[in-house]
Amino acid sequence: MLLGSVPSLTTHHALEETPMLGRLGPQDVNVLVVDDDDTSRTIVSAVLRGCSYRVRTAGSGAEAIELLQNEAPDTFHLVLSDVRMPEITGLDLLSFMQQDATLCSMPVILMSGMETEGLVHAAVASGADEYLSKPVTRKEAALMWQHVLRRRAGGRPRVPSQGTASSSLPSAVGLEASGNGVVSSVSPPQEPAAGSTQGLLAEPLPSTVFKYCDAGQHPTLGAAASLSSIPRRPSDASQAMVDVGSAAARAAPPLPFAAGARRGAPTATKGDIAGSHSEGLSKFAQDLAELTRCSNLEPVATLNSGHLGGTAEVICAAAFDAYEEHFASVGVSRVIRVYDFHALLANPSALQYPILQLHTRSRLSSLSWNSYLPGRLLTADFDGGVQLWDVGTGADLNFFEEHSRRVWSVNFSRTDPSRFATAGDDACVRLWSTGDETSVATINVPAPACCIEHRPDDNTQIAVGCADERAYIYDLRATQAPLAVLRGASRAVSYVRWSGPDRLLAASTDSAVRLWQDPGGAGADAAAQRPAAVYRGHANQRGFVGLDARPDGRFVVGSETNAVYAFSRGLPFHTACHSLEGGDAPGQRTAFTTSVALARRSRHCLVANSRGVLQVLLQS
Repeated sequence: MLLGSVPSLTTHHALEETPMLGRLGPQDVNVLVVDDDDTSRTIVSAVLRGCSYRVRTAGSGAEAIELLQNEAPDTFHLVLSDVRMPEITGLDLLSFMQQDATLCSMPVILMSGMETEGLVHAAVASGADEYLSKPVTRKEAALMWQHVLRRRAGGRPRVPSQGTASSSLPSAVGLEASGNGVVSSVSPPQEPAAGSTQGLLAEPLPSTVFKYCDAGQHPTLGAAASLSSIPRRPSDASQAMVDVGSAAARAAPPLPFAAGARRGAPTATKGDIAGSHSEGLSKFAQDLAELTRCSNLEPVATLNSGHLGGTAEVICAAAFDAYEEHFASVGVSRVIRVYDFHALLANPSALQYPILQLHTRSRLSSLSWNSYLPGRLLTADFDGGVQLWDVGTGADLNFFEEHSRRVWSVNFSRTDPSRFATAGDDACVRLWSTGDETSVATINVPAPACCIEHRPDDNTQIAVGCADERAYIYDLRATQAPLAVLRGASRAVSYVRWSGPDRLLAASTDSAVRLWQDPGGAGADAAAQRPAAVYRGHANQRGFVGLDARPDGRFVVGSETNAVYAFSRGLPFHTACHSLEGGDAPGQRTAFTTSVALARRSRHCLVANSRGVLQVLLQS
């Protein structure tokens, strides 16, 4: 696991020290890799072989079951499976192995490109030994053999959890897996042990929670936490939870913002309310826990690339690589700066210098790291060019030039490392392959395209934000017309970011961020998409201030007040705010935030501004 990162499932089932059995190591472990995506399967297998594992692969759950049944009992020692596969999913495969007497003791690790809380909970509750986010890193792969060691030493048997899978994720309490791998609600334990973290409010909440729960301070919490779905006479086990928000629940009428609700949704019946008791409490616990986890943005380190606030040092974009080993920044100075994130965390107070500086022909507007191939970086410039770099060697691998005007956004596909897209002022979105110098397809959009992002779980869809106050979803197999038109903004849509596989956030220059649920999904009306929620608090009336999101519901947005605001998708107000260093200078334009980026594996955040200041923050 990378330095500074939060372990995925090792938080729930840490690897205990166990006595060595013989000389067991990676070279003694046969791993069965199961993934329906050819590219992902090839890359994961290569990472494992690089760690000395012996690897065989299966392209589906059915093929994996056939191999496990037909091969000799000790052929495989560990199964590494993708969760999201057609027909037989990773959870189905895990359930099959648990019911087979010869396979039930074999460790199973589940992986997915989407680390949503529901997916993690389902994996934990079903009995997976570990849950990993793609791309699987070499450091994660190097430790997998310890699961085999622990099993042979008589460690934890794999059985579905009965509601105690996790002490750090409140919503996992009171969950179990049904036969089809879906997490369902069960009653919480009546008498948790002293000091236990089980239960909805096992740990005392900071005073900030009670401040927000006070009706006089923030009456909207009742709607955000879906209190309208909680019975007014809760069970004794959940009394403490409801008491925390009771003042807000009494003072605030139900609002249309309620998490997951849509305008015009049918009113719940008495039976529906009773049936959603456990679900409502679980959601309430998640929202409160997220509020406590995200109530502060602490500066870790500050880097300054500017010279007395000169405009030549404005940072336009910054981002972490997929493995959180490096981060890079680009801007109008025509320089790409790459920093060592591990070294910065090890000594944040030291003066930080880039480990690599690459010079370009034009001012730079955007960048994107490849999710699978370490060191591959794309940059886009103001003259319509896009460049592919190998950061490890500093080599310029390819140059792409078809846009007639500046390129505002470039984005690698999360599911195919050879594909990327660009969006520009010429009202064109172009689709590319890294091996070709010419684009493979062009989407003509109604207005200049400000931002693009591939759908994280589906390489056939892409989101586009345009200057015509709309965002669009396109099916890359039929680009003549958009799959969905997302309306609601009153000014240009400057950013689009996926917050999970079926939720899209769009920021616009009317100082708002809007959330759409399952845009472009089956049965959606392409002309009638309306936002499910609107988030405000930051200031954005002129240009690009930055937006980034993660599948767990966290997102951050910049502000023209030289600040960054942190939000949680289930809460209608920001949970934290931080003002950057490097403020106004006499006779110069007011400093403003220009870019924000969230790390995938930890709670770190990059924030840059128009004075060339780049800060690393920790969301705590």
